[in-house]
Amino acid sequence: MHRSALLLSAASVLVLVACGDDSGSGGSSSSTTTSTSTTGSSSTTATSGSGSTTSTGGQGGENTGGSGTGGSIPGCDTLPMAELTPEAETDVFNGSEDLAFDGQGHIVAKNGNEIIAVDTNDMTTTIATLSGQAYGLRYGTTGDLFVARPNQGTVVRVTPNGTVTDFATGIAGPNGVYPDLDGNVWVTAFGGGEVLRYDSTGAESVIASGQNSPNGVVYDPTRDVVFFTSYSQGKLLRVDPVGGSPVEVGTVAGAALDGLVMDACGNVYAVDQGQSRLFRFDLDAAGDLVGTPVLLATFPTNVANAQFGKGAGWEPNKLYAAGNPGDVYSIDAGVAGAEVP
Repeated sequence: MHRSALLLSAASVLVLVACGDDSGSGGSSSSTTTSTSTTGSSSTTATSGSGSTTSTGGQGGENTGGSGTGGSIPGCDTLPMAELTPEAETDVFNGSEDLAFDGQGHIVAKNGNEIIAVDTNDMTTTIATLSGQAYGLRYGTTGDLFVARPNQGTVVRVTPNGTVTDFATGIAGPNGVYPDLDGNVWVTAFGGGEVLRYDSTGAESVIASGQNSPNGVVYDPTRDVVFFTSYSQGKLLRVDPVGGSPVEVGTVAGAALDGLVMDACGNVYAVDQGQSRLFRFDLDAAGDLVGTPVLLATFPTNVANAQFGKGAGWEPNKLYAAGNPGDVYSIDAGVAGAEVP
């Protein structure tokens, strides 16, 4: 399998405009978090959740409590606790803060003014033309690709034949996009401080408002809760899917938390776009944090989002991370991702 050579020197880290922040003001380049190679943990601040919880699916390693949704799923009891070394996968993309798997053997993301698909041999196929910046980028239940366009204030739908149409408009800085298994699309409005839900017709519901730079978003059908990040505050929060006051789950001090993804055990992973790191939040059955966020990887170049592999050639137990430079990396998460469209 071909893997493009990437410069892994720390000197190659790119300083980029933060996700959802066209002014470049978002994202801190410094942090009080100190990683520890022997445990994979960091000196983070967990502001809610208890380390002594009762659950049905405990985590492995030094964590206590653990996920309450994993049950007997293989890997939930032996998740990595030490920081892992990322593997370079490809560098064919450019200007895409997110990535998606089409389930047909391709990673899909932006490359300049095009959305392209790439297989494990770096063979590329153009899917559609889409100029301008794109942030969230995920497939829905119909096989259509949903893409957040922050400068246009829209989320567009891209059909398999490449037709691009507006799905939702009038959004103040759309950023994170998460289509669920029921045909809803969850969106964070970075500029408007909102978490939004759109049904299959595009009808909008405001789930949370007055939030500080909401960014990544994921819906957990088992707990029936929406998780999202506060980019500038380095926080993971959760909110009832019908609306209400968000609850803080945990914080990574000095981080700029961007994209979210969930594993089959019910744990949530957040990308620190400011310092190109990946953290795992081990959660109990209520969605409270167990212990402190686990630092899993630090990447050589900027990353903003991560997704579990899906489709021929891409490992379901691996997390693939990407960001604006176009480099894609992988780490072995030790467990498969939660079910997605």
